[in-house]
Amino acid sequence: MKTRHHITRISHNIKTGPMSVIRSTTETCPNSCPLLGNGCYDQGGNGNIHRTKVDKGQYKTLDFTDFLKAIRDLSAIYRHNEGGDLWNGKTSEHICGDSLKRFSKENKAWRKSAIVYTHKPTVGKRSHWAIRKANRQAIKDSESTTAINASVESLSEVDEALDHGLDTVCVLPTETTARVTRTPQGNRVVTCPAYYSKTQCIGCGNGEPLCARKNRGYAIGFPAHGAKKKHVSLNIVN
Repeated sequence: MKTRHHITRISHNIKTGPMSVIRSTTETCPNSCPLLGNGCYDQGGNGNIHRTKVDKGQYKTLDFTDFLKAIRDLSAIYRHNEGGDLWNGKTSEHICGDSLKRFSKENKAWRKSAIVYTHKPTVGKRSHWAIRKANRQAIKDSESTTAINASVESLSEVDEALDHGLDTVCVLPTETTARVTRTPQGNRVVTCPAYYSKTQCIGCGNGEPLCARKNRGYAIGFPAHGAKKKHVSLNIVN
């Protein structure tokens, strides 16, 4: 199955604010993701409604080449893959380095700032070590001007990701109220401002969203939310 992309030109999502939002087909999600069928935010509620329609072709979608052409018309700041993940390489565990590089080049050409997270394995113990290494290299080789965030499952994995020079995001316990959490190695995990203020992605950081800042030196944390937030807190964050 070839990856297809659905574009909402201007989203009415309260969290993102008025910006372009992209969804990619589900086959891009790595099979090793511990949340698939087990608390994934996008497999419940409105997210699942949109995910299903994209996968079934009930929404207009674009192939990779046409999606790249469409980047010029997206909002200056946009949310990439609100559903789905980066393009597959050999398997859904692998990031296709060539596709990521072409994507990054197009964003740079049109001066777009993309908010990007990937849950393909980069650190920890998911998948083979060689896959994790190759994915880290694909991110580094992309030459992206904004962060390609490695999404990890624990504070110790935040330390590992930062040691590898990756920008990273993670889930925090649902009851988190602190604006800064410390990892075992003392690295900062800054709680997404949307969790304690009326900040939207479009206005975060005065137009430079924290999670889009490359080489920022700290992680962004998102307190577990959604229908299975307690389950996510107990089984993912440690």
